[in-house]
Amino acid sequence: MSKDSARLRSEVLDRVADEAERNLNDERYDWIRPVERRRGLVLLAVATGLIYAVSSLADWSIVTLLALVGYVALLWLLRIAVRAITDLPDEFVDERHRKQRDATYRLAYLGTMGFISVAILAYIVDRLLWKAGVSPGMSADQLHELILATFFLSMGLPSAIYAWREPEI
Repeated sequence: MSKDSARLRSEVLDRVADEAERNLNDERYDWIRPVERRRGLVLLAVATGLIYAVSSLADWSIVTLLALVGYVALLWLLRIAVRAITDLPDEFVDERHRKQRDATYRLAYLGTMGFISVAILAYIVDRLLWKAGVSPGMSADQLHELILATFFLSMGLPSAIYAWREPEI
């Protein structure tokens, strides 16, 4: 490893360490960290994500935009509520958090696979109904929105699951 890459790596690790320390010691958002409030945020994020999915498939543009903005804001709050522990490298969190985070990522993976499976199943059923002449079929825009909805729901899963399961943050 060259001196420049070693220096760059050291600088990046120092910045990550500073950010980790700031997140782990930040008390400004303690009002959102009790379990009940974190779970409320999770439920609100799921509801907003589902509103996004339904409104985008129904082509309700303004509702879709508002739901997307709300969803991103809720994901940001969830990330803050869990002190960004789901994003930190192993060396910056203790063993208990690391173990909980590993279980969280496993569940998030399974949830993402579930979302993708449901999206694919919905597409297959739609195609079969279209070929049978029962349904007009999903448009390319609707298929695009289904994929985006799946992505957005999956994107927030690690923080949402961690916020739901972790008793104390």
